[in-house]
Amino acid sequence: GDIGDIGDMGNFVRDVSAHPDVRELYPLADVLVTDYSSAMFDFAPTGRPMLFFAYDVEEWAGRFPFDYEAEVPGPLLRTTDEVIEAVAHAGEVSAKYARLRHDFVAKFCPLDDGMAARRVVDRVFGTAAERG
Repeated sequence: GDIGDIGDMGNFVRDVSAHPDVRELYPLADVLVTDYSSAMFDFAPTGRPMLFFAYDVEEWAGRFPFDYEAEVPGPLLRTTDEVIEAVAHAGEVSAKYARLRHDFVAKFCPLDDGMAARRVVDRVFGTAAERG
């Protein structure tokens, strides 16, 4: 079926696809379900599991600036049932893909370490040691 079949399943799953700014949802989300969206790069530094609903991945082959099928830090899921199963077992998915997620963040998000503001301040005003 269509991903819309998931809908709202009590406290288990909430369909937030209509929320106007996905970035506001990252701190609240236990897991990201995406396809080819750049949201994967924004969400990756959270360290939380990502699931890739890529039912049409063959149609997209060769269109990415990286090896999508080999490098995305989560399972490639082709059916709604697979998505539901993976969401239900997100903890195991997270553990299984921890190394790939680490490598993905190191390659694509190396500056997203929570210290960006400090680096800007240090660059503009000098380090704390330099300021005295």
